Amino acid sequence: MRFCYILIFLSIQTPAQVLPVKTYSAKDGLNSNSIYSVLPDTRGILWVGTPSGVNWYDGARFTQPPMAARGGQLYVNELFEDSRHNIWVLTFYSGLYKYDMQQNRFYNYFIDTTRLEANSNNFFDMIEVVRTFMLLHILNPVRAFLDGMPWLAATGLLALAGWRLGGAKLAILAGGLTFFCAAVGLWDKTMATVYLCGIGSVLAALIGIPIGVLGARSDTAHRIITPIIDTLQTLPSFVFLIPVVMLFRVGDVTALIAVVSFAIVPAIRYTDHGIRQVPPALIEAARVSGCTRQQIFRRVQLPLALPEIMLGINQTILLALSMLIIAAMVGTRDLGQEVFISLAKADSGRGIVAGLAVAFIGIVADRLIGASSARARRRLGLA
Repeated sequence: MRFCYILIFLSIQTPAQVLPVKTYSAKDGLNSNSIYSVLPDTRGILWVGTPSGVNWYDGARFTQPPMAARGGQLYVNELFEDSRHNIWVLTFYSGLYKYDMQQNRFYNYFIDTTRLEANSNNFFDMIEVVRTFMLLHILNPVRAFLDGMPWLAATGLLALAGWRLGGAKLAILAGGLTFFCAAVGLWDKTMATVYLCGIGSVLAALIGIPIGVLGARSDTAHRIITPIIDTLQTLPSFVFLIPVVMLFRVGDVTALIAVVSFAIVPAIRYTDHGIRQVPPALIEAARVSGCTRQQIFRRVQLPLALPEIMLGINQTILLALSMLIIAAMVGTRDLGQEVFISLAKADSGRGIVAGLAVAFIGIVADRLIGASSARARRRLGLA
């Protein structure tokens, strides 16, 4: 896609005409300032795809043939011409269109066929909307931020975190292992791994911790949740990819959903266990003191269960890393892809280095979260 505020065509030669060199905008008939696709056809007509439809240039100005859009937006992806000089338009939300020059209208080949096809298209359109939203508003911004982070700054921040949580020894460990990933030339792929692992772990924690809390506070919910997470924990890792690839195709969104599905179990299990293992004497003392059920949960159970919950987050991160190696099969460009390339080429050195980088990411996360959990235990008098 090409986005621009104004559209400038410089000497686009077509078989019948040359588009004059000038700046074209809404006053020339363009219906949008965002240009998604451009096609000069064999009859000398220039076609331009925009979010609102299609414009064609007749030598004087742009004209927009009528197109029926769902929700008012079409988002033209591609324009192409067949051997019979028919213009076909592939849109993001409304399917495929064919232009009839004599009647000056488009025919939608997905909506005008059968109701079943339209309903099926609607379902997958909704999935595509979710996938695109996640890419544009969650994954791409986080990845751009991490890609732009200098390795020296990241190493310094992790070393500082290690020093604050565990002293000089942890600072040297965190900084040294992070420096290794940059020194071997895998910093970009390390950041790609961190961004997918980080977002997947955060989503797994945001979903899993409330479910664990529900299971801890309700015996009925606990009996329902336990067999489900037991099943998820025993399923082979490859099984998580099959339904996700079927619905979301290949790419980072597919890998993210598989990571969340695989790594959510520790977040649920450790939260449930942490809240249930709070000593009954403390709960009874709070109840005798006049605390309500919500106050007991917020001020007694949750603080005492926090170290256990943090260990669950630790395990979630490690499971997310293990799943990312397998998720390289669906098109991620991270350290997992590096491992698969080394396997395909029988390059043992390359594979060992990539594997060490993955292991070091897990070690840094494990040590930092472990130190934070130990500090929380000491603060609560549990150590």
